[in-house]
Amino acid sequence: MCVCVPKPVSAAGDGVELLPANKIWTENGKGYMKDFEKNVTAYFSVSAELADFAADTHEQLARINTWIDKRSGEKIKWIVPDRGTDEKTKVVLTSALVFRGAWRDLFIPEPPRPFVDFAGKVHDNMPFIRTISSVRHKKCHDYEVVFIPICIYMFIIYFP
Repeated sequence: MCVCVPKPVSAAGDGVELLPANKIWTENGKGYMKDFEKNVTAYFSVSAELADFAADTHEQLARINTWIDKRSGEKIKWIVPDRGTDEKTKVVLTSALVFRGAWRDLFIPEPPRPFVDFAGKVHDNMPFIRTISSVRHKKCHDYEVVFIPICIYMFIIYFP
């Protein structure tokens, strides 16, 4: 298994910025989670933080989304939707990536249209973009890889 966890990158000279926002939130007071947290931190370079979902799930939801908002430079306002956690929640994994920079191939703006997010919420008049360039893609037996050109860099995404 190959795991690549991006580190924050800021290259003022070329205007490229990459902001990863990855964290694991585990239920406070669960002793069996200590080894899990230690392994996640060691193998995936992701920090773990205690949460008290049982006592106040809404407060923890706000805390997670506030952390994502700050970590992403206020580009991602929320990552866990309303009712995304409840008093039975034991673990929440958050993973987001903000990229700021120039793409090698330009995007073409499209007219805004409705968009349904993963929580089922409909957003009216969402702006969309598209490109007619092709990207390198490889499909393996248990994962896919997409190579996305960004200026002089190559951004590689692995999909399990």
